[in-house]
Amino acid sequence: MKLVWAFLYNGIVYPLIFLLACVLSLFGGKLRQGVSGRFQSLSKLKQYFKSTTPLPMVYWFHAASLGEFY
Repeated sequence: MKLVWAFLYNGIVYPLIFLLACVLSLFGGKLRQGVSGRFQSLSKLKQYFKSTTPLPMVYWFHAASLGEFY
């Protein structure tokens, strides 16, 4: 049963939400920034790590910003 739900979410629901967000981003500026930021994030990370000296250990922290709640 978990496999069915995983397929429904990953195969149907998530792509529909992504497609809807792409279409709605044509009309909303904040949504447009979010969608374009997701497309550009990997290239920005690659560019950042090319420009810095490598460190022996890297720690990643994630925290919600206040802007996510307004």
